[in-house]
Amino acid sequence: MRGTYSLDGAAVVLLLGVLLPLVWWRGRRATLSRWEIVLRVAFVSWVAALAALVFFPLPLPPYLVPEETVSDFRGWPYPWVGPVPFETIRSSIEQGWNFPAGKFLAGNVGAFVPLGVLAPMLSRRWTSWPRALLLGILASGLVEGAQLVLSLAMGFPWRVADVDDLLLNTLGTLIGFGVWTVGLAVLGGRCPVSQAS
Repeated sequence: MRGTYSLDGAAVVLLLGVLLPLVWWRGRRATLSRWEIVLRVAFVSWVAALAALVFFPLPLPPYLVPEETVSDFRGWPYPWVGPVPFETIRSSIEQGWNFPAGKFLAGNVGAFVPLGVLAPMLSRRWTSWPRALLLGILASGLVEGAQLVLSLAMGFPWRVADVDDLLLNTLGTLIGFGVWTVGLAVLGGRCPVSQAS
């Protein structure tokens, strides 16, 4: 629910206007290759796009909070948290592949595919699927946790921290890792990888 005032995604675009040149400049100072600098720029751009997607528009006080957004017959943690695995996924599939359901499923998977592709190219520590799985869980858990903390700070369920989001985001990370693995095989292992451990 939007408050009277909100901060929109334009703030992220403005921040990127500062961050991307800074990332490029620091990479040049550290004598990184152009490829490594491009990877870092791509990663920062993905983080910014993800932040714009999951945190904006960000309500600002004073909040206009309808009563129905904070009451749920099921009690806590609803509607603040979706704790039951596959409940939201099942509900979306039952609605049919209309736009809102498809947006939820495809959006949550697709948003984390870049992480699975970029992470193993940025650091060798992410070049195994168990580590990619762990990275997906940690990154998605951080997003869901931040959404819950912000909702609690605002005093109403602005975003739902849903276990199904975590499952779909992690799946997206693994799909991205699979894309990287296939690309590596197609290129005969010649895909550049950062020397960072």
